[in-house]
This record gives sequence, structure tokens and C-alpha cells, in this order.
Amino acid sequence: MATKKRGRGRPKVYGGNKGKHIMSLLKQFKNHSHVMEILNADQNAKAADYDVPDGGTKADCQAAAAGERALAAKRSATLFPEPAGISMPTLAGLAKAAGVKVKRGRPRAA
Repeated sequence: MATKKRGRGRPKVYGGNKGKHIMSLLKQFKNHSHVMEILNADQNAKAADYDVPDGGTKADCQAAAAGERALAAKRSATLFPEPAGISMPTLAGLAKAAGVKVKRGRPRAA
């Protein structure tokens, strides 16, 4: 009687359609940090969630919340309805496994 081999270890968190969506973002933007900001952005950000910076105004908080919502709009709302909480090393591993060349480090000074 053949038995099914039991999977060992932790299952993949970003496999299947989520992994494909992350790969498409990496191919589109070619930048780990920008993709991480997109996946971790809060789509329900409000100006009240931000503290007014020193010398700043309430408009600065509204602009920050709008920027957060704009970043969240770039990801799939069905696959990632909430912020993913993905880290930079995880993105680097996914990009390496898929063979996507991503920019590393700081851009060169002109």
C-alpha cells in the first residue's frame, strides 16, 4: 500500500497566486523597497493616524495618508486585502527563486 509522503517544515506563505502577484510587482518596479512599501501599505489610512510633525500642518498628515492609500491601490485588493507585513529578505528570496534581477543598494550619485 502506497502512502502519501507527509510534508515537513513550514508551508509556503507566499505561494500560488500571491507569489505570482508579488513577482509581477517585482518585475514591474524592479525595486525591493518600493514593492515592500506597496505590500505593507494601509488602504484605510486616515490623517488622524499620523502625528503632526514639528513645524508641519494637518495638510501634511492628509498628504501622508493619501500617499499610503495610493501605494495600497497598486496591489491586488483580493489577494492582499490587509497589509502583508512582508520583509525585505523575503522579497529578495522570492525574486531570486523566480530569476528576477532587482536593483540593489542605493542609486549611484550623478
